[in-house]
Amino acid sequence: MAGIGDLIQISRRFNWGILILSNSSTKDLPELDSGPVAATPTSIVIRVRHAQDITRDEEPAAVGVVVRAGHMTQGEPDFEAGLDVTVGELTVGDAESEETIVLSSGRYMVQIQLDHPDFAQDVQIWLSPKRSQ
Repeated sequence: MAGIGDLIQISRRFNWGILILSNSSTKDLPELDSGPVAATPTSIVIRVRHAQDITRDEEPAAVGVVVRAGHMTQGEPDFEAGLDVTVGELTVGDAESEETIVLSSGRYMVQIQLDHPDFAQDVQIWLSPKRSQ
């Protein structure tokens, strides 16, 4: 169940080992090289625990994702970037399944906190409108 301020909460297997946040009309996905997160102006890709990255006795791994409105209030983000949401819809998911968050069109600050840099199973994301300077 989503908490107060939560825009979306997901708990499932990620068979591709990546989580994608993107403007719903974008085709501009970043290349995920050695780091846990990569971004373009309209999308962010996060490396998460691959569903099959388990030992013989374990169940396939589930990843928990929470997207919240606002700024991170405790600790420091593992990654921070601006994200353009030009059509007012942000998709969160992967090639198999995605959820849509309806937002006002504009530029957002995205702060991401991961429980592990190589195979995150707990991904916390904060979204806030980016103010013009």
